[in-house]
Amino acid sequence: MEAWGHEVYFVSAGQESFFKREYCWFIPKRGNLKYPVKFIKRNLDGLKKYKLFAQDHKKLKTWDKKEKLDLFILGSDEIWNVQRKIFQNPIYYGKDLSPVISYAVSVGDSEGKDFLPFHEVTECIRKIEFLSVRDEKKL
Repeated sequence: MEAWGHEVYFVSAGQESFFKREYCWFIPKRGNLKYPVKFIKRNLDGLKKYKLFAQDHKKLKTWDKKEKLDLFILGSDEIWNVQRKIFQNPIYYGKDLSPVISYAVSVGDSEGKDFLPFHEVTECIRKIEFLSVRDEKKL
């Protein structure tokens, strides 16, 4: 987008602690204590990856919500997988954003029944002006 002359901002969903947990398991999960060396190595490797992620994340320009933007692009990957708690946040579906399109979005392992408790999410998806998805899945 920047190569095409657009100014790009990252819209934070306020879930930074999620990413650290994805990279590092500071509290052992079941079965990890059988192989303590593997558990420690995995955490050290994960911590290195998280630090690199955090460093790159700081380079992104973050939208301060005061500035009006021309377009919001949702995506990519499994941001519509409501089976994962982090992706139950309505911002991933364009809540209070306009105009909105999606790019290469996926629902992951979620099925139609998984969306039933999330009326707000489905209403947001219906309002998206253009949908581009990563894979086909009938909900």
